Amino acid sequence: MIEGILSTNQIYGRCQMKHDILSRFIELGEDPESNLTDKSLRDVVLNFVIAGRDTTATTLSWAIYMVMTHSHVAEKLYSELKFFEEDRAKEENVKLHQINTEDPESFSQRVMQFAGFLTYDSLGRLYYLHAVITETLRLYPAVPQVCLMY
Repeated sequence: MIEGILSTNQIYGRCQMKHDILSRFIELGEDPESNLTDKSLRDVVLNFVIAGRDTTATTLSWAIYMVMTHSHVAEKLYSELKFFEEDRAKEENVKLHQINTEDPESFSQRVMQFAGFLTYDSLGRLYYLHAVITETLRLYPAVPQVCLMY
């Protein structure tokens, strides 16, 4: 896939200056003074992809751990999510699927319904969830910073 992007860029050229990081690395690779090759560009892109996946997984793991070890946080987060779900159901004028403890499919249907309520804009309403994730990142940074003393 990465090779395809590089080939397409080389065949068609650039019509306008792009500001995304991949385009900037491609521009560096085209600079004769740069030592950046297609292989090194591919390696940089793969590092971004892998690092993004690992940092997300690490942050989610710590967030779940922190919620599970702090019951008051779990209760407040549950309340926010429950209110959010009820509010979104009213906005969309839909009835929430009932969960039957004997039927795992009913739980799956409710989860899928909840996932359908999540949009980029609606996530902005989940202030406590944002606080939980932000505090998790503060306590357990996904990418630790090294401070050098001179």
